[in-house]
Amino acid sequence: MCLDGDASAVYSEQVRRSRKPRVCEECGGPVPVGADYVYVSCMHERGDTWSHGVQHVECLALWLFIQSEVCGGVGLRYVGGLREECEEYSEGEYTETDDNGDALPGQVTLIDILDAIRDGYERMAKEVA
Repeated sequence: MCLDGDASAVYSEQVRRSRKPRVCEECGGPVPVGADYVYVSCMHERGDTWSHGVQHVECLALWLFIQSEVCGGVGLRYVGGLREECEEYSEGEYTETDDNGDALPGQVTLIDILDAIRDGYERMAKEVA
């Protein structure tokens, strides 16, 4: 999708260590106590609305990869939009398919990577609990 438009008037990303269970806005996986996560806050361009969210560090890295490699270094990231972005680019020119349009066996798609991040944190949360 590679969104374009005006960036937020105020934007901040901070890596924090979780002191309570949280949920990643990108993959939906847990952020267990003790895990590092990225806290994102921004003010929209009109200056009347603040948004904030929580992302796994790995989900942010996947967002940055998509922005850099798929979108050519341009485009906006928005909290909670990574799954949609991965789904869009897990098909088409970024995935080799057979005659039926199905991904070829053994090929890893962006959505596979996002799901693997979530699955890893789900396992980690069970170990912590």
